[in-house]
Amino acid sequence: MKKAMRLITRSKYSDSTEKLFTATNNFDFYRLHKYLSVIFVFKQSTGILPEIFKNYYQFGVNKRHNIIKCNKSKTNIVFFHIVCNGARIWNDLIFKNDLYSILSYKTLSGFKKKLKVLLIN
Repeated sequence: MKKAMRLITRSKYSDSTEKLFTATNNFDFYRLHKYLSVIFVFKQSTGILPEIFKNYYQFGVNKRHNIIKCNKSKTNIVFFHIVCNGARIWNDLIFKNDLYSILSYKTLSGFKKKLKVLLIN
């Protein structure tokens, strides 16, 4: 992705790609993974996903925050699966108070737009 971004922007090999991704309003691999994971959790919480994903997350309340609990994982495979990883990313954004500003959106398109702005900045 970095090499493609340097080609698109005609930058030198030694230029930092973080600024290039921000300037072009694109995600690097880490932010893209975060973006897609949060969208998956949002779809599950609003009931957009099929029934097979119904038991992926358990929503709970921890003091003042609405958090997601995932099943305990005994292996790294489950730890990095969308079940645990999506819950971790969602909870990290909740505890940083970044996600509260966009949780009021009930439509997927509005949520995606605000989430992209939140993750790029």
